[in-house]
Amino acid sequence: GEWQPSESELDPREILDEALARCAKELTGDSVALHHDFDPALPGRVIADGKAIGRVLDHLLANAVRFTGSGEIRLRAVVEEETPERVVLRLSVRDTGAGIPPHRHEAIFEPFTRADTSLTAPGGGGLGLTLSRGYVDRLGGRIWVDSDPGWGSEFHVTLPLTRPARTLTDESLVLGMAESEASRTPASRVRPLRVLLVDYGRVDRTIASRLLERHGHTVETVGTGLGALDAWRSRNYDLLVLDWELPDMRACELVQVIRGGRAGDSQKPILGLVSRTDHETPGRCRDLGLDGCVAKPLDPPALYRALADLFAR
Repeated sequence: GEWQPSESELDPREILDEALARCAKELTGDSVALHHDFDPALPGRVIADGKAIGRVLDHLLANAVRFTGSGEIRLRAVVEEETPERVVLRLSVRDTGAGIPPHRHEAIFEPFTRADTSLTAPGGGGLGLTLSRGYVDRLGGRIWVDSDPGWGSEFHVTLPLTRPARTLTDESLVLGMAESEASRTPASRVRPLRVLLVDYGRVDRTIASRLLERHGHTVETVGTGLGALDAWRSRNYDLLVLDWELPDMRACELVQVIRGGRAGDSQKPILGLVSRTDHETPGRCRDLGLDGCVAKPLDPPALYRALADLFAR
């Protein structure tokens, strides 16, 4: 039968990160660099067909790898339109390949059509782009290319996505459950700390902040890496609690900047909020430059144990 989208609630950054990771495995040597630019305003959760979006990205990135002998490939994701109920994302894949003549811009989306029909062009036909257009059409979006010979190519996809229904009752229930669990956890012997909490997710940020405040700590929160740098440089904190998935910069880069900053900053503990996979991999937190880590979603006793481990030294 005809393919139909299968939607579920997901984090669009995970789809983007996974596509980048798959593309990175296809690049050999260092003649082509892989970069990305993700809009800090990307929503944390949407209703979408993650597998279909991932396949579109795979096709576009594979096409860029095939036709880019040197230079760079860049994946961009920006919010083009948004309302309380929905968001339109634009995903773009830019390469520094040979480019496509304007009269071929539509033809390359037809089955088994190639932009470069020379005998020296890398192998592969137009099926990937054809499939991508089919997926995008079914998802209610649009796909097109901007390109000229000698300039490279940039493929664009716009996708209208639904925001999940979130109510104050839903969030209050989550917060209530976390605080209930925290109230059953004996207070640790850690002195009151001044904490900078960095987490893009508003609900996750509120939960972590409440859990820390319940045990007597003063918490200031920010949602981005750049916001974290501004706050850290302007105030004196005892601890940085850092979500490892930031919208505007890599968390490992933020750690490096802070470690190389003011005298004494290199000694201040950084507690990472990481995926369960990273948390369960022996030595992974140390490899990431963290003094300790806690898996998300947060478990209050685990958070308090991590604090005790850091400040009982």
